[in-house]
Amino acid sequence: MRACSRGFGALLAAALITGLVGGCIRPYRVVQQTTPNPFLSGASFKVAPLVFAGMQVGAKTEAGYLAGKDQQSQSSWEGDKQAMADIFMQELAAGVGGLVNPNGRYVIEPRVNFIEPGFYVGVAAGDAEVQMSVQIKDDKGAVLDIFELGVRVHANLSNASVGQRLRAAAGRLGNIVVTYLTDRTQPQ
Repeated sequence: MRACSRGFGALLAAALITGLVGGCIRPYRVVQQTTPNPFLSGASFKVAPLVFAGMQVGAKTEAGYLAGKDQQSQSSWEGDKQAMADIFMQELAAGVGGLVNPNGRYVIEPRVNFIEPGFYVGVAAGDAEVQMSVQIKDDKGAVLDIFELGVRVHANLSNASVGQRLRAAAGRLGNIVVTYLTDRTQPQ
């Protein structure tokens, strides 16, 4: 089993245990959370571009993954990443409404750490997986919150291409970040 898969499994196990103890399951894992909560009173957020630098693709670095691809596949990969960034931002903006604006006091910095593109060849399929970490910083650059999240997208006939699976993953990741922001900006 790959190290990244074990990490994702640990993330899911931690979410399950937290849900059993805390009464509900959250689709993210808190790494660091500032207390008292600074986001309860009129928080607004600007979102930095989705970062892919330094990520792992399957068992390889991104450069190693792309080295085995032709120019068309490499261009398609770049297009898939751009589409992921666009969909992630759309889901985030749609989900939290007025909390996200270009003049926000806090900065959300999302980073994709791992992608397993998956595959679909009719008789066999492998799910896609995307893992991400998010930092929320104040206007001086101090890190306030850090959380991690990951999603799997089942490979099937309706999302046979890598791009389709990664776009679906981006939408789900955006929704999970919305859940985190909602949890942090609304009193419990």
